[in-house]
Parts: sequence; C-alpha cells; structure tokens
Amino acid sequence: MMKKLPNRVPLYPSFGTVLFPRTTLSLVIREAKDKLMIEAALQQGHRMIGVIHPFSQNDKRLHQKGCLGKIVSFHESDEGFFILTVKGVCRFDLVQELVSHEAFRIARISTSNYACDLKEQEDPFVDRKSLITLLEGYLVDNNIGANWEEIAEVSDEHLISSVAMSCPFDPAEKQAILETKGLGERSELISTFITMANPMYKGRDVTYH
Repeated sequence: MMKKLPNRVPLYPSFGTVLFPRTTLSLVIREAKDKLMIEAALQQGHRMIGVIHPFSQNDKRLHQKGCLGKIVSFHESDEGFFILTVKGVCRFDLVQELVSHEAFRIARISTSNYACDLKEQEDPFVDRKSLITLLEGYLVDNNIGANWEEIAEVSDEHLISSVAMSCPFDPAEKQAILETKGLGERSELISTFITMANPMYKGRDVTYH
C-alpha cells in the first residue's frame, strides 16, 4: 500500500491544526485558494491533501512533517462554503515545495519513513491509566467536557491522537507530538504538556525531546 500513496499533493497549511492517521478532521473551507485546492484534490483519484503546520499564523514557512488526509465526505453549503471531512492516512516528510501557477501550494512528499502509520499502533509502554488521570484534571481546569464512557472504549492510539488534536495545546506542542514516532513516547510527551499546563508548573522551562 505504501507505493500507492501519492508523492505529490496539494497542501493545506493551517496554524494550530494537526491530523493523525485514522483520525478525522472536519473543515469548513471559505477562502478561494483553499476551495481551488480542494477541487484539485477531488479531481485526483486519491482525493488526498497534505495537512501541514506553518511556523506561525502569518509565516509562510512550513514544518517538515505533516499528515496525508483523504477527503471522505464533501458538500457545498448554500452560502458557498465547502464542508468536508478528512481522514488521516499517513504522516509524511516534506521533500520539496513545487513551483506552481495555481493559487494553492503543492509539494513533493515522502511517506517512506512512516510505514508504521498504515496499521493501528500498539505499545506496551503506554501508561493509559496515568494519562487519563492527568487528562481528567486538565479538562476540568480548561472547562472542557468529555464522554468518558466513549474514551474508555477507544484504543490507546485513538485516545492519544484525539487528545493531541482536540486539546488546547500550543501549536508547537502539537507539532512535537506529531513528530514523535513511538506511541509510548507520544503519550509521555502529552503527559508532560498536561503537567506543565498545571498552574503550579507554569513559568518553568521544559525541554521537548
């Protein structure tokens, strides 16, 4: 399957937004250039876009790792917005952004380092109980509700990816989680970010590995 993934895709740079394999992301597309990007992706057989993180809100520079997303549902609203659902497929390395006459950005990518993303990951080093305990306090502190019955049923990978995507972490923290390869290491990094968000720890320096 790795050979069937595209090596050239339209890019969707979105500050503060990350996507992980097997998770879904709902997008409302309003800007003309993004609409053209979606139309181009839909015209291609793979229907995939590269969800990738800029360094800041107004910075055109991009991080070197993102995630391929496949458009699995799409419709246009009466107001002309594009409303779509994108499902994460596999992370990628940005090889080269291509010169294009299109309004949107296009890049050559490589997924060769992420064969592990094509099947659900398991890791005996994930401390699920500790993560959920930290998460409970974090969500209360941030006035965020959660369906704990549903959380109890999901896999470790889905839990970790969903927390990384939906919790109000700093964009740089979200990117660091995306770039972490192992599920156990990803869980530890999330636990670190949750711990450092606790008021008693704020202001202290933390090193991301």
